[in-house]
Amino acid sequence: MLIVMLAVAVLLAAVGCTDAAAPVPDPDPGLLESLEPAPVEGPFKVALLVPSTVTDKGWSQSAYEALLLIERYLGAEISYVEAGPRQAKIDAATRFAEEGYHLIFGHGFQYSEPFLQVSPLYPKTVFVTAGGEHVTGNQLVLENMLEQVTYVAGAIAANMTETRKIACIGGVNIPSVAKTFEGFRRGIHSVDPSIEVHISYVGSWDNITGGYEEALRLIDEGYDILYPNANAVGLGVIKAADENGVWVFGQSIDQSDLSPEYMIASMTENHRNSYMEIATRVQEGTWEPGQRVQFGLSQGVIDLTWNDQVRRELPPEILVIQHNLEGRIKAGEIYIPSETEM
Repeated sequence: MLIVMLAVAVLLAAVGCTDAAAPVPDPDPGLLESLEPAPVEGPFKVALLVPSTVTDKGWSQSAYEALLLIERYLGAEISYVEAGPRQAKIDAATRFAEEGYHLIFGHGFQYSEPFLQVSPLYPKTVFVTAGGEHVTGNQLVLENMLEQVTYVAGAIAANMTETRKIACIGGVNIPSVAKTFEGFRRGIHSVDPSIEVHISYVGSWDNITGGYEEALRLIDEGYDILYPNANAVGLGVIKAADENGVWVFGQSIDQSDLSPEYMIASMTENHRNSYMEIATRVQEGTWEPGQRVQFGLSQGVIDLTWNDQVRRELPPEILVIQHNLEGRIKAGEIYIPSETEM
């Protein structure tokens, strides 16, 4: 059963919120150290916290679609909530844990610290963040190594730019976003170190207008390829690129339909596979405490998904770049920093 907890927004309006860090609570001695994963008995309950609308045609939507598959194939009782401010994250995670949820996903690096305020108090619940710096007994990190894909995309972009100016537009500067831009930059400079790469952040995940205006500013300055990694903000970037005939990349899911003529490809993350894998382990009691679980090109969770309409018009030598670089990355021949190094 799907429960959309709009009440969280009402609660925040009543009590206010702050992004100031709070001390980590003290768990009961020995509880986390003695964790022994066991199969779930009774209804399997899975919750999801997302930073933006689940209809953003990108990051949050990809997690929501994964949640629906967990409901369908694992028979789980599911809930989700859009929780942006820090206190909203803590409140929602606490509520789900109090209600006996076995697994709580926080869809983004930004859920790592708020979950750390909650997870020590609920050792029977598994907390998982998509990216993040904190790993404890019952708080895991699921890291999709998207920087591998953005490196490949960067090399392709370097072969397509005419102005030799390429820009990245982010939502908020967090390691899981910064690593994708660093991978993109390294891919570009592996082809031509003299190409200018600009990185900027709008400071929001849902300010579509802000993304649109930032993209227009960069287009006016001569940037002819844009790569947004910014949740709903990216929709504004793509719109500006499409209206002005500028090449653009998509993020998280295949976004080719948003700009059929100018979307080169999308850096896609198959959260359906990775979230299903984690959920299955929790349901079966086979998950391992204190893990950072990484999925890269070798696991088939991330991919550079071409816009077929554009791909058909590209010279064969550009298309070969993907095959060659992906093989070298899988073989460990190319070093790309992960989010723990950002």
